[in-house]
Amino acid sequence: MFEQLLQRPHHLARHRTGPYSKERQLYLSHLIAEGRARNTLTQVACLLLSIARYLSIDRDGVTMEKIEAAAERWLCSPHHRYSSIRSRRGAKTAFIFHASKWLRLLGRLHHPLAQSRFASEIEAFLRFQRDERGLAPSTVSRRQKHVQQFLISVAPHAKILKRLSTADISQYLRCAVTRGWARSTIALHIDSLRAFFRFSECKKWCTPGWLFIRRCGHSYHSFSKT
Repeated sequence: MFEQLLQRPHHLARHRTGPYSKERQLYLSHLIAEGRARNTLTQVACLLLSIARYLSIDRDGVTMEKIEAAAERWLCSPHHRYSSIRSRRGAKTAFIFHASKWLRLLGRLHHPLAQSRFASEIEAFLRFQRDERGLAPSTVSRRQKHVQQFLISVAPHAKILKRLSTADISQYLRCAVTRGWARSTIALHIDSLRAFFRFSECKKWCTPGWLFIRRCGHSYHSFSKT
C-alpha cells in the first residue's frame, strides 16, 4: 500500500516501521475504495502516521476527548509552526476527522452519546439481528456501527426515535455524499438504517409506515447524481 503512494526509500521505511502499520494501510485501502485522489491519499498517509504516534489505539473505546487531546499535543510539537490561527484550526480539524474515521473503521471509537441515549433500542435491535435472524457477526457489527453513527449525528435534536423525520436521514446521506463516501458504502448505510427502522416500527418506537425510510433512499439517489 505505502509503495503506491510514497517514492523515497526513507519515507517508505518511516511509514512501514511506524505504529499500527497494518491498521493504517487498511484505512488507506478504504479511502482508495472511496475514490480518493492520489495526492489526497499521500497527504492522509502522512497525517495518519502522526495520528498513530500521538494516539494509542491498542484498546477499544477511544473517546473523542482523547482524539482532541492528541491533536493538541501534535499541534504543540516543535515540528509544527503555523502562520495563522486559521491554518492551525484546519490542521486540527483534519487530524480529528481522519482519526475518528480511522477508529470508526477499526471499531475502536467510543460513542458515549449514542450508547447512553439509545442504548436499550440498539441492544434490542442487535439481539434480534443476532439471535432471531441469525445474521453473521460481521453483519451485526456493521449495522451497529452504521446505526450508532447515524444516531450520534442526530442526537443533539432527537431525544426519542419518534422525533426523527425523513429530513434527518436525507441530510445525513447528503453529508455522506459531500464527504466523498462511495455509493456502495452509502448503500450499506441505507440497508442498516432500513433494518433498524423496520425493527423500531414493529416496536412502535418510530414513525409508522415504510414511506419514512423509503423516501430516504429515494432522496439519496436523487442528490447523489447532482
